[in-house]
Amino acid sequence: MEGERLLSASLWGTGLALAVALVCRCFPKIPAAVRFWLWWAVPAKLLLGLIPALTLALLPAPKQNTLPSTEIALEISPQTSASKQKTSFPALRNLEKSPRDTGTKILTHEREKKPTGRKLLISFFQFFWLIGALFTFVRAVNGPARICAVLRTYRSQSDVWEVPGMGPLVLGLFRPVIVLPTGLSDSEKRLALAHEQAHLTRRDPWLALVPLAARVVFWFLPTVYLAERMLATAREEACDALARQTTGATAREYGALLLKLTRSSPGTLAMASPVYSQLQSRLKTLVVPQKRVAIWPLLLPGALLLPGWRLAERAPVTKKASLLPISYQRLDLPTLGGLYSDAFAITDSGQVVGAANGRDGLGRATLWTDGTPQVLSEGRSIAFAASETGGVLLSRLKPGGRQAQWLRGAARQSLPGLPGFPETVAVGMTDSGLIIGSARSRNGVGTRAVVWEGGQVRELGALGGPSSQAAAVNSQGWVVGKADLSPTETHAFLYDGTQLRDLGTLGGRHSKATAINRAGQVVGMSETATGERVAFVWSEKTGMRALPGTDALALSIADDGTIVGQAEGHAALWSPEGKRLPLDPSLRIARGINQRGEIVGQGQVGEDLRGFLLKPVAASATSAPPNR
Repeated sequence: MEGERLLSASLWGTGLALAVALVCRCFPKIPAAVRFWLWWAVPAKLLLGLIPALTLALLPAPKQNTLPSTEIALEISPQTSASKQKTSFPALRNLEKSPRDTGTKILTHEREKKPTGRKLLISFFQFFWLIGALFTFVRAVNGPARICAVLRTYRSQSDVWEVPGMGPLVLGLFRPVIVLPTGLSDSEKRLALAHEQAHLTRRDPWLALVPLAARVVFWFLPTVYLAERMLATAREEACDALARQTTGATAREYGALLLKLTRSSPGTLAMASPVYSQLQSRLKTLVVPQKRVAIWPLLLPGALLLPGWRLAERAPVTKKASLLPISYQRLDLPTLGGLYSDAFAITDSGQVVGAANGRDGLGRATLWTDGTPQVLSEGRSIAFAASETGGVLLSRLKPGGRQAQWLRGAARQSLPGLPGFPETVAVGMTDSGLIIGSARSRNGVGTRAVVWEGGQVRELGALGGPSSQAAAVNSQGWVVGKADLSPTETHAFLYDGTQLRDLGTLGGRHSKATAINRAGQVVGMSETATGERVAFVWSEKTGMRALPGTDALALSIADDGTIVGQAEGHAALWSPEGKRLPLDPSLRIARGINQRGEIVGQGQVGEDLRGFLLKPVAASATSAPPNR
């Protein structure tokens, strides 16, 4: 049980109890049935207070960061593809300041820490609360259990049992029985039976579960005992009124029965309570007429019964033209003299990164600016991400395996791996200097999702299986990717800065997340229960939803919700509403989209494969849209 939530619920419940007490004080002739519901609202409010507060987005939205940004992410394998990641990324100052620092520090969210004094104190109070809750629960069920033990020796064919020295009371929830004491005259038995039947009519056995649960959870709070005593008194008075109304008994006759039962059965009886204050209140209610009251005194307790509220900032509203509907101008990205080029990501300023080969057939990390290629690394390599400030993430294939590097101009820094996982691939970065990717063993058997920050590598953890891979990160530092649950099951995950969250699947055993935007929308691929591979979009509000298309994979999502990827072996485009939009069938795969709606990927040009850049243009009413 969270201590802060328990304390907050206690304060809200106590506030409601004070409000109810004030209403009952100002209106002493409120009918008992109304008073019952007022006091019943107090334990109900205590329990509702344990529910997380509802968020009211009323505060002004925060100022927006106007720096342009884009997203890149990649599933690391020769056959898979990439999506985008926020890369408005200044210099990695810490990496540049310590170029000789090759030390590796492993930090996981599951690591053990020495317990602090505050944590020890919190643990002690949690243990103390648990012991009190268990003790209170045992005491609460002990009374009914003892009564049931006694009643096992009695058998009756009807729902009314007469037992010496016990009752009147109602026992049971699903098949309740009424227990009456022996020695009552016919008229007295009729009154006692009417009272207990009133409890059943009002559903009191079920309603009593709420104050019982509140007493167990809030055993330390005097308010819960006060409310339970007051609602018990009001409940008995309400049943007294119903019994008199049903039988037509006078106040003298009914009061005489109460006194007789109190003298003859001083135990814990439902009808004849031994508590003098309750008996006095019930006798007084018999002779004092009750009046109807206006509804407005109940409005305050009724409002306080609702769950708590928490004010939050309104979501930022960005006024910009929609990326859709649009037509495109296609630019095929040149190679380095060979037959192949591929584009993996694009910045908001239009710079494209990826790979292209030369006449020797060797693929090299490449940067295209206005269609002009620039070689970023000699040797086999791929560029996965770029920033507006000139930073680029690439992966080189060296004799020792894959090595992730960050570079900007002449500055170049290799990113370290983990013990036992020396090979690295970096696929995304944020404005604050956070780089995400994966570390893998030399034999390629296992991988670990990692984060690089300040020259150190930090493992994100797993979902219980042997491997995990990070694919993308948004501006808030939330990371998405995939992680094994077991050797035969892999799920998409979301890392919110504290732990990996399993996003599940669409019914199959495998899913993976490939991109996340500023709003926290996640896209990727999931298997269905029938084994079909479909693209998905996930959000906190809607959960995981399938996108139109078969054999599909979503690879990138813009801040407005426009999604690109692949379906049926061709590049795919989905609107923010999830509608499939047509693209040129010669485009094989779309891997990235920036905030201007420019799309990059790879397509067919004759017999060759070329990276492409689609630039959106306003659709003309008189001409057919190109490349759609």
